[in-house]
Amino acid sequence: MNTTFRRSQPKFCSLPRLENFMVRLLNRVDTILNWFFASNYDLYHFLGHMKADECRNHDGFNTHPRMLRYRLRRPAALKTGIRSVQRPNRSEQH
Repeated sequence: MNTTFRRSQPKFCSLPRLENFMVRLLNRVDTILNWFFASNYDLYHFLGHMKADECRNHDGFNTHPRMLRYRLRRPAALKTGIRSVQRPNRSEQH
């Protein structure tokens, strides 16, 4: 009697498919969160205050690389021609 050991059912959760699913889910969540923070500029602006100073450009706006990926709306100050926002440097405050 020839006995071949083969699975009667495919494995339920194969690792590459699970990993692919998790990566796509995380990418989608990341995109939604970035859209959310870019469209709510007050929250986006508040988060910009908490980030490191290296993430700011000369306008004082947030240029964190993960925020730059999904930059939807610019703040209204840029449309009215205000190019530089005076903001104290954190190292000079103390």
